[in-house]
Amino acid sequence: IILALNKSDVTNPDHTDAYMIHCEDEVDNIIHISALQSKHIEGLKDLMFQYLPEGKRDSTVDMFITPLLSMSSKEYIAELVREKIYLHTGQEVPYQTRTQIDSNTENDDQTKLKIKGKILVNAPHYKPMLIGAGGQKIKQISNKVAREIQYMTGKQVDVKLMVHVEK
Repeated sequence: IILALNKSDVTNPDHTDAYMIHCEDEVDNIIHISALQSKHIEGLKDLMFQYLPEGKRDSTVDMFITPLLSMSSKEYIAELVREKIYLHTGQEVPYQTRTQIDSNTENDDQTKLKIKGKILVNAPHYKPMLIGAGGQKIKQISNKVAREIQYMTGKQVDVKLMVHVEK
């Protein structure tokens, strides 16, 4: 068992000792992290991977956008868009956001990938938060998604996202 104590950046009140008293005999490792400041996150990931067993490679995932996951390309891209929304909207994030990838196509020589999708929100006031001034927020999210997919695939990636209010 790994105990990850978040909010190590917050000094008052400090409940660390209380957690330690109740948990130290039951856990193998304790790591202090700050998700807000991204401190010790890599150390937590490394620690988690130390405990994972070696497994056989699943060759069925070769048909997906990334061989690391066994989900469809559209599902993976939708989750990637959601991740970028949460990372780039901070406290303003609309927690009722859904993402939908409408198309994911490659050109004939398979060097370019074109992705079209929607960000669906449940209330009209969330739409401008995601679009941003002059479309900057939606452009930032699209560019981050495109860069990550380009890094994984080695292909030129174009991502077009639209924000819609669900009825």
